[in-house]
Amino acid sequence: MQGKSMLPLAEGKSGVAWRKDWLYEYYEYPGFENVRPCRGVRTQRYKFIHFFTEPEEFELYDLEKDPDETTNLYGKPGYEELAAHLKERLAALRAETQDTYEYKPSGIPAHWELGVQTESGLKQNK
Repeated sequence: MQGKSMLPLAEGKSGVAWRKDWLYEYYEYPGFENVRPCRGVRTQRYKFIHFFTEPEEFELYDLEKDPDETTNLYGKPGYEELAAHLKERLAALRAETQDTYEYKPSGIPAHWELGVQTESGLKQNK
């Protein structure tokens, strides 16, 4: 798990460099909540979401004005520059955390190999 120690903040130290945004990922589709797999960037004010399975979609919310996330601002006039910046931050955060995870639409991660364990070893499914 990537992160930073919160100890300096808890000790009341000033001038502590703290993150201004963070990366999150969600892969539980189709699960109880039925949310499509996505990655996103969250700042104090904004939430940018990339649903990367077909159909690929993006969402952008202003959490100060819309805390319930009811109005998607992605693609709306006046938000193009912000959306582009957050899309770049998402790519940068993935690179920083070495996130190379790929998700197959079948729900099975691309790096998992399917097979059946037999007495003579693992038999791969093709």
